[in-house]
Amino acid sequence: MYPKRLCPACLSEDLGWRESAGRGEVYTYSEQVAGPPSGFETLVPYVLAVVRLDEGVQLMTNIVGPGASEVECGDRVAVRFHPVEGTGTVLPVFALDRGDDA
Repeated sequence: MYPKRLCPACLSEDLGWRESAGRGEVYTYSEQVAGPPSGFETLVPYVLAVVRLDEGVQLMTNIVGPGASEVECGDRVAVRFHPVEGTGTVLPVFALDRGDDA
């Protein structure tokens, strides 16, 4: 999972950010339907997933939108951005990629 402090191959600290096309596939997922952690009670059900971007990076995120609860490993997904109310933070989340660039 990124970001990392060191390169896992050579241990260099010379790291940087790269742009991503924002598309990838679901590596693994879990749907939270009951007993959410404190602060997440109003969000259930939700899908937590590890997405492997086409550029090779993996990240933990949420699957959102139509069909989210039917997601399966290997499904193609595309990034969406979700502002966190009252924080000024915007999180990357993913929706099933239906090829329509919506």
